[in-house]
Amino acid sequence: MKAFSRNLYLSLFGKVSQPKKGVYILNGHYLTRKHNAKAELFITFLNECRQFAEFINIEDAVQLIESGEAADVDGTFIAFTFDDGFDDCYHSLAPSLDKFGVNACFFVNPNYIDGDAEYIQRFNNQLVKTNNKKPLSWKEVKSLHDSGFIIGNHTLDHLRLSELDKNNIEKQIILAKEILESKLTSPCEFFAWPYGQYSDICDLSLEVATSTHKYAFSGCNFRSYTSCINGRKYFNRRHFEASWPPSHLKYFLSKSREYN
Repeated sequence: MKAFSRNLYLSLFGKVSQPKKGVYILNGHYLTRKHNAKAELFITFLNECRQFAEFINIEDAVQLIESGEAADVDGTFIAFTFDDGFDDCYHSLAPSLDKFGVNACFFVNPNYIDGDAEYIQRFNNQLVKTNNKKPLSWKEVKSLHDSGFIIGNHTLDHLRLSELDKNNIEKQIILAKEILESKLTSPCEFFAWPYGQYSDICDLSLEVATSTHKYAFSGCNFRSYTSCINGRKYFNRRHFEASWPPSHLKYFLSKSREYN
């Protein structure tokens, strides 16, 4: 009942909401919870979103935010990121975004890509709570990278960094980066920590992440463009999913973003 009421509220108020000017970085995970959902679902979503926003590449979004120009843009601009590296990224999300001439950043976990059936089941059921999904293959990751999509580091195993010791923090972040760079023969500059909330990161893990990557991303404090802990800055993203009614996203974009 609570979920129904929330959905009704977002649908009704979303239809009459007016998105604010600014640059919005979205954070999704999949097309739907089902495997191999039709890409047309996301194309329909994107077509409706284009009625109230423009799409921009993730590199352009972070540049606008980092330079301070995001506060002065004349319009509503959306950039896309997706966590966890499900094969939706290759089969439906990227092809749909391609039709609109825009890229995304896909944050992946190398051990999920390399995992056997038991590992994949545990990752899906216990770590990300998304059953019946499949990981990208390295061939698909390389194809996405070569097509202009950004591949980011989401740690080796999608563990909660705030619960790990120094050795395991470094392993989860640095080893994952090294694997990605080896597979793609290209620098890995984007990092997003698993689960995305303040409670899921600690000073040490954020220090390791920001000292080894150009950009770090959270999944919280969406109203602020960036946040900073002990001098270490990261970008904040707004959660969405590609299966949402566009009116829900429209409602959330009516909440302006600001610089602290």
